[in-house]
Amino acid sequence: MVDIDKFVDMPITRVVAAWMVEEKWEDEINISDDRKAATISTRFKINDQPHNLYFEIDEESKYFSIFLYSPMSVPPARMTEMARILNRINMRLALGRLACHDDSDSNAVQFLARIDVEGTMLVTRQIHSMLGAALNTMRRYGELLAATALTKQSAETLWASLLEDEALQQAKK
Repeated sequence: MVDIDKFVDMPITRVVAAWMVEEKWEDEINISDDRKAATISTRFKINDQPHNLYFEIDEESKYFSIFLYSPMSVPPARMTEMARILNRINMRLALGRLACHDDSDSNAVQFLARIDVEGTMLVTRQIHSMLGAALNTMRRYGELLAATALTKQSAETLWASLLEDEALQQAKK
């Protein structure tokens, strides 16, 4: 169990630690030597696929960030199609964004939600909302992202298929 009292001098980290206690998370909080930053890393299953999840706290700049990485790597040859899909998805997101680095052979899709809490205070509800946005985005679009990375279908074909599936789901309601 996380000891919240260890973070009296780290207000953002203290709120994250309180959230971890509320949610019964037992992952370790890694503190920088100067106590200006903290990270938490864990794995999280979404649709039976392991995703890497990171919380990043910057006490000095007053940022709290959540990073969630997809389990698949996007091959360099699929980067253009992935960029098209990510752009379309990002236009739908109310919170956070998806991106994919294209500078190595292991190019996971990254969801990032970041909040600047300078002049205010982070609250546990914000953490819950940010994590929910990350998880829901990967749940909703994970299959589309995998198909984009791992098949030879065009972004246009894949997006049209998503829209068709959404229309069918809407018609069932």
